[in-house]
Order: sequence, then structure tokens, then C-alpha cells
Amino acid sequence: SAPPDDDFGHRHCLLRTLNISHELLLSCTKLSQIARISDLVKALVESGVTDTNAEIRDRAVRCLGLFCVLDEVVAAVYLPLLVTVANTDVQDLRSTALSACFDIAMAYRSPEWAALPDSLTVASSDSIFPKLFTHLSSEMPLVRSVAAEGFAKLIISARLRSKASIEKEALTALALLYFSPHSDDETSLRQCLAIFFPTFIRRSPSSVHLVESVFLACLRHVIHAPKTCS
Repeated sequence: SAPPDDDFGHRHCLLRTLNISHELLLSCTKLSQIARISDLVKALVESGVTDTNAEIRDRAVRCLGLFCVLDEVVAAVYLPLLVTVANTDVQDLRSTALSACFDIAMAYRSPEWAALPDSLTVASSDSIFPKLFTHLSSEMPLVRSVAAEGFAKLIISARLRSKASIEKEALTALALLYFSPHSDDETSLRQCLAIFFPTFIRRSPSSVHLVESVFLACLRHVIHAPKTCS
């Protein structure tokens, strides 16, 4: 019948347009480079994020992540949406949105977020990290892997240096993930952490002391874990 064909044609067209937008955004370093068509691209992305087709949603979320990295005000507006997708969608979409959140956290430092207009209810850098942290204990392997890689990048680039408690909690969670028998088959996660820990330790004496305290915390965690835990 005609309606299904029309629906297929619309989705095919939207997906192709999002693919073009994705390549366009990849080639940009500033939002001003696409100022004339930014509203059009934004409208296409917003339409795609709410589509019922998972492939379209995934491509739209990827575009949205790239859009946010180009401009901090855009990031302030859409970061809560990306956090929501990372918490509620299917595994592949969650991992895509989570990766975009970490890209935004890497792109903008706390002072820049603090300078944003008060009218924007932003998941600021001070509040976004605890939300990202919960994904380290996700039941979805792909989401755990993305979260582990994201926090490894944040720690190695000193993005969490001013948030010592979060940095230590994240390091503890990463160490527990690395030595957990449940992550034996998670090759990507294991490879990431196998490179991360030696690299981080070699950075400075303070890194060595931090990792030492983290491993003590890990030992306490294992010792006091319920006997039912394997």
C-alpha cells in the first residue's frame, strides 16, 4: 500500500540526509562554519532523535553529539537529552549517547560551563560526572565499555583533577572492572584499561599514590563484599 511506501521513502530520505549532515559536522571545527544551514541541520537532528527507527535515532544522536562539541551553548541545551537517551534507549543507542556525553565533557572545562547564562538549566560539568559514573556498573557490556573508556580519557587528561572524590571513585570502579571475572570476555574494556593504568601511573608520583589508595579501596571492597558475590 502507499502509506508504507511513503513511510519507507521518508525514513530513507531522512537517513541519507542525516548521513550527509554527519559528514558535514565531522569536517567542522566551529559552528560558524555552517551558520547558514545550522538551523536546518538542527531541525533534522531533532526530528531524527525522536524517530521510531533505531538506525535513524542512532545517526541523529551521533550528529547531535558532534553539534554539541562545536558550541557550548548548544551543548548546554542538548546535554540533558543525551543523558536521557543514555539512560533509557536500547544498548547501541545508549552507548552512542554516552560516548557523546564524554566527548562534551572532554571539550568543555568547568569555568566555561559556569559562564553560561543562568537561564539554561544545564547538566553542568559538576553534576554530569555522577550521572556518567552510574554507567560503569551498567548491566550492558557495551555501555560499560564506553563508560570505562570515557572515564579513562577524563582521568588521563586531568579533567577530574579538581574533583578528587569523583576521580578516586572512578579509578576504583575502573580497577574493579579490570580485575572482575565478569569482564573476561569484554576485550575492548580490558585492552583500554590495560593501557590506561600503566600510562596513568607513569605520569607523576601523585598518580602512583592515588592508584595505591585506589587499590586499597578495592581490597576493602572485595573483603566486605557479600558472600553471594562471585
